[in-house]
Amino acid sequence: SNLEDIYRMFSLCESLTSLDLSKWDTRKVGTMGYMFYQCKKLAYLNLHGWRTANVDSMECMFKGCDSLKELDLSTFRTSHVITMKEMFYGCKSLKALDVHQFAFGHCTDMRCMFAHCRELMVLDTSGWKLSKKFRAKDNIIAGCESLVLADTVLLKS
Repeated sequence: SNLEDIYRMFSLCESLTSLDLSKWDTRKVGTMGYMFYQCKKLAYLNLHGWRTANVDSMECMFKGCDSLKELDLSTFRTSHVITMKEMFYGCKSLKALDVHQFAFGHCTDMRCMFAHCRELMVLDTSGWKLSKKFRAKDNIIAGCESLVLADTVLLKS
């Protein structure tokens, strides 16, 4: 695969409602920042099978995806990601998110990662271990009005 940079690929595709990208070979991709930014009507997104071991940025990747109700990121590997700032910011229809397998060996910025995910009720972060160089997680769950189950790693300072 020659796919290496998918930065902003679907950014501002406000009329897009469904995408199945499960067949994409993402092994060489370095940045996924802003990939689905403000895809307000995107209700179905299949990223199953994506290999993300070489990705260094997922900043604002799903920010403003107002219509996404579920998202399977079980194949995501995040040990090289440096920033996840605002990754899910404003995904107001998302009800549950299992990101327990996310690793943060290089991540330094998770500010507002889940902020304003108003319908988010369950957030599985049980496997998270933050790196020693980790510095920013301010407002990580700000505005998550429905959240009833979240691991305390998000709340520790």
